[in-house]
Amino acid sequence: MEQIYKEIEELSKLNINIINQDKEYYQEKIVEYLKLIEKDGVNKWHFKLNLIALQISDKEDFDSHKAKCEEIAAALNNPEYEAELLLVLANICRLNKDFECAEKYYQKSLDLTKDLNNKLLYYRTELNYATLLISLGNYLEAYKKLVMIEENHIVKQDNVLLMTTYMWLADIETKFKNYKKSIKYTDMMSQIALDMDNMPAYAIAQNTLGLNYYRSEKYELAIIAFNNAIKACKDNVNHYLIAETIHSIGLVYSQLYDFTKAEEYLVKALDYAEKHQCNRVISNALSSLGVLYLDQAKYEKAKESFKKALIIRKKMKLEGLLTDTYLDYAKYFVLTKQYDIASSIVHRAINKCEEDDFQDLKKAYEMLECLYVEQGDYDLALKNAKLKNEYYDKFENRESQQEIEELKMSFDLDMIKDSMQKKAELEKQKTALNEAVKTKDKIAKPVAIIRDGLNSMRRSFQEQGVFSAFEQNLNKMYGAIERIDDLLYTFENNKNITFGLYLNTDEMVEFQPKKT
Repeated sequence: MEQIYKEIEELSKLNINIINQDKEYYQEKIVEYLKLIEKDGVNKWHFKLNLIALQISDKEDFDSHKAKCEEIAAALNNPEYEAELLLVLANICRLNKDFECAEKYYQKSLDLTKDLNNKLLYYRTELNYATLLISLGNYLEAYKKLVMIEENHIVKQDNVLLMTTYMWLADIETKFKNYKKSIKYTDMMSQIALDMDNMPAYAIAQNTLGLNYYRSEKYELAIIAFNNAIKACKDNVNHYLIAETIHSIGLVYSQLYDFTKAEEYLVKALDYAEKHQCNRVISNALSSLGVLYLDQAKYEKAKESFKKALIIRKKMKLEGLLTDTYLDYAKYFVLTKQYDIASSIVHRAINKCEEDDFQDLKKAYEMLECLYVEQGDYDLALKNAKLKNEYYDKFENRESQQEIEELKMSFDLDMIKDSMQKKAELEKQKTALNEAVKTKDKIAKPVAIIRDGLNSMRRSFQEQGVFSAFEQNLNKMYGAIERIDDLLYTFENNKNITFGLYLNTDEMVEFQPKKT
């Protein structure tokens, strides 16, 4: 039976995403384990197995699994299990985009975990809550939570939690174009992943690093990072990530004007994506190849690529990408002087645009302007030129406003980080003070016993007339006790202390008077 429980423990440690990749196998395995331990009294392993079953349950079985988990948590009467269940339910709601429900569960879980000894469960809940806030666009509150988690000494001992925290901090910094800071966090994520030999996480980190270098126009570094991601994926196959990363390398070579290499990697990305049915990457690779072929005046190849990209993007209902493809496809017809077809496609693209799609609308009207100039219809050319300028101005105004907002947000993030780091440092000092008080109390009692013993010895030596023979040694011991007494007195009466060294053990904490 001991072996069964060891196997269940190993299963409970697996990442739920890994379990979901082979859901049917693990569903059967859980049923098997539950049968093997059904004669045992209800224990934590019944709860752990049912909690996993809840997370991989089919829609029609969800309510029954949830009720079973609640029943076991109530029977075990352990708030930690109740909090863990609430965290799982919150995550399920978040993934199902039921954000209001998710927030309620997170808050209930935090209320339960804040006073428990299991601080890692508390910080795991805070981390997942932060990801919800990111989904809601509440980046400042999410950032506050993430910085507090990052600075906590308990979290620093848990590589998985710390690595995930760095990933989300990098995500927020990227959102506001703070690529240098995002690169710093992604580097730290990469290092932890390597230390843990967690190649899937390392691949994700390196791909993110490559994208940040690409956005920062550090193309050589981007290629190195992307290649690292591909190598890391070879033994832990993530087909979508590999296809996407090969496509990104193609884009980098396009920026370097190395069109031969760009085509090589874009074709390689297309072949790999088709082989492994990564449809979104197929459409992206085809679209990128179309643009590349247009730039090289390989018009028929460009046309074929755009046609295929349009078919896939229509089928997948990728509306945001369709407009770009229509406009690129129309450009082919402009360059090959098929103006009527080009005009028809551009107008179709305009009809698909929202009123605030300023960049696409500017691009569309600019194309129509050029098209009508070529046809000698200068009235229509002028009309479209005015529309082009109108949307260009709107786009520039929005970009300027967005830059101001991003600058302000970057400043706010720096302020939050500084504030949260100071808060975290204060928490460390408070914890250190509590440890010092405990240590002082532990020392005070034996010191009093030693002093009483010394006094007793002194009286005994005096009564026996041998005090002078032991006086020097006794004075040394009294001196040592007095120094300890002085130290304890200083600690007790000095209320303005700062800690130069924070210890997790029962050792004395080093401190000095606070500077005024």
